[in-house]
Amino acid sequence: MLCGIVLAALGCGRTDPGGVPDPELSTATGKPAPPAEGSLQCGQAFSATVGGGPMLKGNFPASAKLADRKISGTVDVSSQVAIRGVASPQAEVFLVKDGRIVTLPPPSDAIGIRVELSPGQVTQLPGEANLVACQDGRSLSAGTYQMYARLVIMPDSGAKVEAIGGPWPVQVS
Repeated sequence: MLCGIVLAALGCGRTDPGGVPDPELSTATGKPAPPAEGSLQCGQAFSATVGGGPMLKGNFPASAKLADRKISGTVDVSSQVAIRGVASPQAEVFLVKDGRIVTLPPPSDAIGIRVELSPGQVTQLPGEANLVACQDGRSLSAGTYQMYARLVIMPDSGAKVEAIGGPWPVQVS
């Protein structure tokens, strides 16, 4: 979202007749823009790498019904070092099956929030995962999936910080 605001401000994204930026198209070519670096892609092979950055712990139900079309919970964010910056007000939550991303986080147009983590401090953010396959827009098949959460923090100084938490198994029926 923050990137969309920056791109719109810089005039890099095409706008529809209502003036809303279209992040899928490049103004220069009118063709689909390449995925943003580090963005989650439907069908992409996924394996979480654990680094020395912030830690995410999911608080989600262990099961969900396909009829609900989503699963909601919270994500605890903590860090061993102080971090100050801006992040999305909601963790990006997605499901993986057989090592591939099968759902994408719900779209959001929320403005970033200020994040200030002290060592050992825990901040809680909401998180929501779709139970709709990103490949074809249909409901997922019943079964066990691995749930992950992602949070990208743009610190006051330095490079962006990406935190990944999971996997947390969820039984979908």
